[in-house]
Parts: sequence; structure tokens; C-alpha cells
Amino acid sequence: MDAHSLYDGEADSPAYSEFAVENLTPMTTIMNSRYDKTADVALSHMVIDPGLFLCAQGPEPMYLPPNWTAFTHPEGQTYFYRSAGLRIVTEACVYRPEIMDKISSWASRVEDTLRIKGVIPPATTELFLEPYEDLETCGYYFVDHTTRSESWIDQVSTEVLQLERVVSISHLKMALEGLYWTHVEYFPMHFNCVSSNSVDELIGVFSHGQTDRMTSSTSTFPYDVDACIKFIQLLKDARERDIDGHTTCLVGRLWSNIVNSRFNLHFGQESPRLDKGQSILGTQHTTDHWTFRLFTSLCFGLPELQYSRFNTIFVDHAVDVNDFRTLISDSMDEWKSSLSSSFPLLMSNILLSSVPAASKLVGLSSIIMCGMSAISAIALSVRHNGLTRATPGRAYRHLSGIQSETYGFRPSALVFSFPRALSIWGLGLLIVQAVFLTVRLTHPIVAIAMASLVILVALATGQVISAEDPWRCNRLLQDLFKFLLGYGKILFRHKCGYPRLNDEYINACHN
Repeated sequence: MDAHSLYDGEADSPAYSEFAVENLTPMTTIMNSRYDKTADVALSHMVIDPGLFLCAQGPEPMYLPPNWTAFTHPEGQTYFYRSAGLRIVTEACVYRPEIMDKISSWASRVEDTLRIKGVIPPATTELFLEPYEDLETCGYYFVDHTTRSESWIDQVSTEVLQLERVVSISHLKMALEGLYWTHVEYFPMHFNCVSSNSVDELIGVFSHGQTDRMTSSTSTFPYDVDACIKFIQLLKDARERDIDGHTTCLVGRLWSNIVNSRFNLHFGQESPRLDKGQSILGTQHTTDHWTFRLFTSLCFGLPELQYSRFNTIFVDHAVDVNDFRTLISDSMDEWKSSLSSSFPLLMSNILLSSVPAASKLVGLSSIIMCGMSAISAIALSVRHNGLTRATPGRAYRHLSGIQSETYGFRPSALVFSFPRALSIWGLGLLIVQAVFLTVRLTHPIVAIAMASLVILVALATGQVISAEDPWRCNRLLQDLFKFLLGYGKILFRHKCGYPRLNDEYINACHN
């Protein structure tokens, strides 16, 4: 879809338009390189003259051409604003004559182009210019504080501007409004474009969002209840005093986040997302390979639970950062718990394996399971350290990176479940070892009673865990029984000393 200029014209494209300004390329606020710039600052000592800054006499200031003024963003970034003619905003250091000459040249060519088109920009329109490093090319966009939108001289595709795809003109308008508010956040000191009505409306938005979060577990509002309370108080305090650049920056950032969230939710469109688990872009079809079903059974269904949580927090490639942080926090706690339980199990297995009557195969298998549980828990904890405080952008990049195009989140869900599942296997094999020792060292009736008790506890636990799906526990037990039957055959073969035995030999050996 093409984004049309707010100025009327019949240009074909930026490349072939009659009015395209040479070496001036369309850009957006999100393409601003302010947070990506690097520098090689040279520090040095200076001599302080007597009484410097203590009286009216001070160092000679740096001068700008007429109508140019320097401002400093609350974060510390200096930018420059021209208040006469076509209003211009730039972060380029126009104290340097060669940069000022370039900025003036591009501004003149833009003004000539608008004059040819017969367009007189309103007083609320600003032109942003960002020269590239070679000073031969410059990015630009217009903002209008009345319409709250960005625009360009000629037609330009949303793909070129690195914008998301849209479903309608009103959807595109919302995307451009989000860019406008980001511009206000970046350049808040020179123009008071925030009214008390904007602040009041924002308070209303956060009040509704707070209520929605408090009364619904699937709210689509981007901030949790605590954040809403804090922002509402900040906005109320700001409303009671004169609006300055700091307040403008605050309001611009919050409106930018709200509008961008509404854009992703298709706010006001034919099919908006009203529930954070609701897909409106079509369900992504993934392959459920038999190996994942097998490993899910071997991992006691834990990957299925993780897979469901992944799909809940990452719908239509949109992520709820609060749910993501909760997922990572819960997973970290589970990995730490698995790590804590693995070492006692490991020591217990080593002690039991030292008993002459113990099964070496069962003991070794349990030791391997406990060791793998500890190693996977440590690796996963190190890999995901810091993600409990992830920003929305980092959460999105992380989930996009671990999602397979073919299998979705199944591989990741399986990996997330390894520490707990391996720890359970280590515990189960330790119990098997204890039963085995009981058989060897005591009466078989005691061993049968002990094994029956363990099975009853396991069944009761499985039914409690699978309360929402009672048959899920039975399915897992069937799969595990098949696996344990094969594992039991291996134990009998090892005990009887036969490399290959059929069921009749195994039964005879058992008798």
C-alpha cells in the first residue's frame, strides 16, 4: 500500500516523480538513528580562567544563523529548530558551517518543490532533516501538529518506510499518528503541541486500561495495573502545572505507545483484537511431528503445557510483555527448583549404587538423568538471564527467534521442559532402584506393597495435575507403560545375561 502525501499531487513514485528532490530520501521517526549513533569523543584538560561563569562575562557563545535556536531534549540530545519560513527540525550539528550549508541547501530545494506544487505549508507543519554520514544524502519527513500525522513530498510505499502492513486507510492513519507522537517525544522543547485535552484524554485511556486489567485476565491493554496507577498520577500532576517540554515528552511517549498498541490491535477496524489470545490474522499452521508427541509423553506432558503458554502470549506476532516476563520468571523458578532437586537425587543414586545388590543399569540411568537435568537447568537459566525485565521489543525478538516456521514453539517448549522432566525421571528411577533393593534384600510382599503405594501416589498426582483433561493422564500412562515395558525387557536381558531374548525367555527368567 502506498502512503500518499498530505499535499495534493499526481507524482508516480519517489524515483520517477517530476518533483522529487535529488538525494533527499523519505524516512520516518522510527528510522531516526539517535539511539544508534556512535562517536569517538576526545577528552582533554582545560584551564579555568578566574571568575569563569561567576559574572556576566563568560566564554564566547557559539552562534547560529538568524531564526535558528538550539534545544536540549530531557535525555540530553541537542537538536535545532528554525522558526521562520518552512519550520525545520534537525539533530545535525548546525554549529558546523559545512553541515549548516547542507541543511540550508536541502531546505531551499524542498521549499522550491512545494512552491512549484503550489503548496503553502501551514504554520503547524515541520520538516525534519537528517543528513547521512557522507553529507550527500539526507532523510526527511513532514509532521503536522494539527492533523497529527507524518507525510512526504511524493508517493512512497509503506514497505519502503519500514512500516507494518495495514488493512485500510484509517489503519494507515493510525500508523502515521503513532509516528507523529514519537516525533513529539523526540523533539518536545520548541513547540507546545500538547493541550490539556490531550492529557485528560490520556488519563481516561489509562483509567479504562486499569479497569480492564483489573477485571479481565485477557485484557489487551499494554500496561499492567501498577503501571496504570503510576502513569495516571503522573498525568494528573502534569495537568496541574504549566505544560513544558518535559511534560510534552512524557505525553508524546505515552500517546505513541498507546497509538502503536491500538494499531497492532486493529483498533476501530472491522475485525479488532478484543482478547489477547484472539487471532485475527489467521492461525499459523505448524507440523506436529511424531517425535514431538513421543517426547511429550516421555516428558509427562510438560512440553504441551509450555507450548500452550507460548501460543497464548505470542498471537499474530504480537507479544504481551507482562505475560512474557511472567513466563520467563516461572520458567526460571522451575529450572532453579529442578537444579536444587537434582543434586540430592544425584547423591542418593550414587550412595544406592554403591550397594552390591543394587542394579548398576538403573543407578547409572538415574545418575545420567539427574546430571542432564542439572546441566540443562543451568544452561537455560544462563541463556534467559535478564529476560524477566525484557522490553516489548526484546521480548518480540526473542520469541520470533525461537519460533520455528515448521514446528512453531514445539522445539522450544520441549527444551523448556527438559530440566523438570529429567529430574522426574531421575526421581522415578531412584524409586525403581529402591524397589529393586527391597526385592533383593527383603520379602517380595514388602516390595509389592511399596511399589503399589508408589503407583497409587503417581496416579493421584497425575489426576490432580490433569484435572482439566482427565483422560490426558491416562494417555500419558499408556505411552509411558509402553516405554517402561521396553525398558523392563532390557533390564531382564541384562540380569539374565542374554543379548537377545523374546518374551517367553523373559517370562521364564522372571519365574
